Amino acid sequence: MLLTLVWRSLRLRAQRVLVVFMALTVGAAIITAMAGVYFDINQKMSHELRNYGANFFVGPDATATLTTKQYQQIKAEAPKDSLIASSPYLYGMVQAELEKIVLMGIDFSQLKKLVPYWQVEGRWIGVSFDDRNVMIGKKLAEKLELKVG
Repeated sequence: MLLTLVWRSLRLRAQRVLVVFMALTVGAAIITAMAGVYFDINQKMSHELRNYGANFFVGPDATATLTTKQYQQIKAEAPKDSLIASSPYLYGMVQAELEKIVLMGIDFSQLKKLVPYWQVEGRWIGVSFDDRNVMIGKKLAEKLELKVG
């Protein structure tokens, strides 16, 4: 008797039943999507922020310089689990054949972690510093007619 009553109700009100099932399906899909975003947001945001490179900069006043000792002290104060990579930067101007060029010194061993979005032809430099390795921008390499290697 009960089954007959339910079957008859479903058959006579098929459109209402279809609307109810569609609403339940859409609701379940929205809840599933929101739960997926909620439980995964921290990991995704951390990954995306790391892909954009350095997100914390420490530097002296415009007229001052930061010594290596001061840099090491600042680095030692940073939480070890939060520090992915760090490097001091040294900027200067160099006179080339026809124009001035911006020269930048950096710890090469940390560079790939700091700027993972760079597209490098050749290979990344793995040593901190030596007198044989250099990374040159594409436009400057074209002007100076330099090739990889």
